[in-house]
Amino acid sequence: MNTWYVTDLDGTLLDEAGKLRPATVELLRPLLEKGLHLSVATARTPGTVVKLLEPLRLTGPAVLMSGAMVYDLGEKKPLSVRSFSPATRRALVEFLDKAGKDAFLYCAGECLTVYHRPLQGAYGCSFRAGRSGTPYKKFVQVEHYEQAPSDPALLALFCLPEPDRAFFKELSCIPDTQCICYADEYGRGVTAEVFPAGCDKGAGLRELRRLTKAQRIVAFGDNVNDLPLFEAANECYAVANAAAAVKQAADGVIGANTEDGVARWLTEHEGGR
Repeated sequence: MNTWYVTDLDGTLLDEAGKLRPATVELLRPLLEKGLHLSVATARTPGTVVKLLEPLRLTGPAVLMSGAMVYDLGEKKPLSVRSFSPATRRALVEFLDKAGKDAFLYCAGECLTVYHRPLQGAYGCSFRAGRSGTPYKKFVQVEHYEQAPSDPALLALFCLPEPDRAFFKELSCIPDTQCICYADEYGRGVTAEVFPAGCDKGAGLRELRRLTKAQRIVAFGDNVNDLPLFEAANECYAVANAAAAVKQAADGVIGANTEDGVARWLTEHEGGR
């Protein structure tokens, strides 16, 4: 059976510092050399994913930007993108300019460009710092988001210091979008993401299934943005450090991200390939 294993990164495959543990790499490499089909579904962009996954030498399609992009890890190019309509982009840009929050607008051109106004909060500043310096993505500071070129916009992301239900409710009213809000895995604050309607990790996984002709998909995750991924998979497993809602939706709970949970589960179940 053509089985693909698809894992979230932050809080799931990566450790508490957002890195691949050496033990995870050591466990996974023999499986990959024997033909294990492994990919990722993450909120991250090619800007950090390509470098992070270098030790594993993955070459298949990956779900990036929470489903807004399906990316070829071997060829290092997008296979498909989902963008906002021109009307929705205008409404979103207007909202971004008036919101007064640390926010990033992701646009696809010759490379992925991320526009933002001057950053005020610690979370927003650390978010940019940890994702800069890559050939696959560049950050550009603007005074107003309307100054961003009219390249297709795929995502707006807010770095909030704490939960803000009133703000999230207002954000969710932008037409033809869908929003998700979740705690940052590294304790820096709260992330609010805005995508084109119909875009999530589940939609990205369905595109991955089409491209790979996978007959069975097993997914791993930890946060609420992984719930659509779980719904689109044949089997799903939460790591021990996952949010309660993710554990409840999973077929089982495996070891924590700090214990190489995904790699050890795969070794146990696929080690005899």
